[in-house]
Order: sequence, then structure tokens, then C-alpha cells
Amino acid sequence: METIAIILMLIGVVVPLVGLVMLVISLIKKKAKKKPLIILLAGILCFIIGGIIMPTEPTVEPEVQNPTANESGSISKLIKNAVLQYPASNEIFKYNVYDTYIEITEYIGSQEATSITVPAKLENLPVYVVDHRVFDMCKVPTIIFEEGIYDIKSGFSSSLVSVTLPSTLDYVGGYQFKNCYALKNVVIPEGIDSIQVGAFESCSKLKEITIPSTVKEISTGVFAYCTSLEKVNLSNGMKTIGEKAFVQCKNLKSIDIPDTVETIKFNAFQGSGLVSVEIPASVTKIGASAFLACESLKEVKVHNSDVTIEPQTYESNGVAMGTHTTLFGQCNKDLVVYGKPASAIARTCAEENVSFKAF
Repeated sequence: METIAIILMLIGVVVPLVGLVMLVISLIKKKAKKKPLIILLAGILCFIIGGIIMPTEPTVEPEVQNPTANESGSISKLIKNAVLQYPASNEIFKYNVYDTYIEITEYIGSQEATSITVPAKLENLPVYVVDHRVFDMCKVPTIIFEEGIYDIKSGFSSSLVSVTLPSTLDYVGGYQFKNCYALKNVVIPEGIDSIQVGAFESCSKLKEITIPSTVKEISTGVFAYCTSLEKVNLSNGMKTIGEKAFVQCKNLKSIDIPDTVETIKFNAFQGSGLVSVEIPASVTKIGASAFLACESLKEVKVHNSDVTIEPQTYESNGVAMGTHTTLFGQCNKDLVVYGKPASAIARTCAEENVSFKAF
């Protein structure tokens, strides 16, 4: 088709010239003839037809490239400077279309669905943001977020059973899954940098969790009152186990603390079901009350002779009354702590009347 079009357009250029010359000659000779005019018009018609049938290159939408996970700063800047174009919807979501990305604003799909997949692209634009309250009242048990989503602001309802998060997410938000009582399965992939305060508090059916190596700290109360939690997989790279991180995790009988952890903060395992725990030599600070009221705790091994017990302030009506360094208060009476002689942990055991044995 392209060849035919080119031929017709060439004819449409040459033939009119010939016709035009013949028309000029006939006018000079003052002999009006129809033939030159017909040739001229035929050539022009060939050029027009050739132009019409000439194939054109299809218009290709420029592909929007998703920034990589370590470009979150540029994403924040892009989102801040984006211009809203129009609100839109499909049968599952309402969303805002900006000039550079999509923001999902509401789930309008069936509450009887068994799962929801949150797409990484709509209308040929990347989905970067899931706004507040999109899933707050959602009864669908399984939600999967595709790779490429950078900001999930929404909380989740107590009906949630399983959630898969994208590695492009910077963090799991504070209290984001709090009181998701039915939650059993959570996929937190490598790439997520932090899990913020109380993120999974009171997820009472959660039995196992794996923390990726990109997360350096378990923040305050992240798994507090996860009463069914039995297994926590901490990756090398973890630096800090935060305050009340595992408070009242009654079914957590043991935990492998990687030798990259440096700090265990106040009340980290308070009231948990720990039976034994080994604290590697990398740990230099343990907060007071870290093992308070661990009634099943029978054995603790502390490998760093220079570990210090961080004092904790206690208050009354908001007024600081003093500090304490009690570590094993209200623990099992048969508890035995192993450590280096003449170490801070040995002195702590002597002060608390806890049985101590040297390695």
C-alpha cells in the first residue's frame, strides 16, 4: 500500500507539471483545449489519493517509567508537584488522574469478592498512591498490591486475612494493620525500609512473620499483643528491637536474634511467652524491663561482657519519680542467666536475686 501511494504521489507531482505546460502553450497559441486541463486535474487527484492511502505511523503513548525503589525522594517531589487532571473510576476503584500518576481514592468493588489486586497502572499512568480510608471498611479477605506502588496511606479492616505489600513501598505505616484480628498472612518484601509504630498491634491471629534485611529497626509496639505469634524471622541487618516490640506475645516461645542487633529497648519482650533466648555479642545495650513478667522464661544467654542495662524512668501522674534497671522482674523463679563473670549482667542478676552461671 505504501508503494502504491508513493507512485500515485509522484504521478501527482509530474503529471500536473506536464498538464500545466500544455495549458500554457495552448493559451499562448490561443487554442483552448480541454486535454491539458484534464491532465492537470488528473495529476492533482493522483497526489491527493496517494496522500490519503499513505500509511501513517501510529501514535505511541510515551511509556511512563516507574522510578526504582531507592528513588523515593524523587517520587515525593513528583507527587508534590503533580497537577490534578480529572477524577475517574472503573468498576473497582475511584481514582484521581494527575499529569504524572494515579491516586486511588476509594474501593467501590464487590464486598463479596475473595481478593483484590491493586494495579500498578491505570489509564497508562503508574499508580503511586493509595489514599486514606480506601480499605478501612473493606470486607475482602485478601489484598495484593502490585509492584510500583509507593505510598499506602489506608488502614485496613478486621476482615483482612492476607496482604502482600510491594517492595517499592518505603515503609509500613504506623498502626496501619492495628486490630486486624483476622490477619494471618503478611508478605513484607525486601526493599521496605521500616515498619512504623504499632503497625501490627493486636493482630491476634498472626502466627508467623518474616522481617526483610532492609528493615533495620522494629519500632515501638509493632507486634504488641499479637497473642498467637509463634515465629519471628529476623534477617541479618536488623539493628534495633524497639520498645514493647513483642509485649504480651504469649505464644512466642523463642526468637533468633541475629548478630547484627545492637540494642534491645525497654519492655521489648515484656509479658511474652519466651522460654529461652540467646543474646549475641553484638548487643551492647538492653533496656530495663526488657524481659519483665516473662513467666515462662527459664534460660537467657548473654554473650557480651560489656553489655549495659539502660535505666528506665518511672512516673506517677506524669511526674518522673526515679529510674530503675530491673531486667527480669516477675520472671520464672527457675530462670538461669548465663554470661561473663564480673559483667553488668552478672551484677544485675545479683541485684535481682536471679540465678547466674558463668560461661
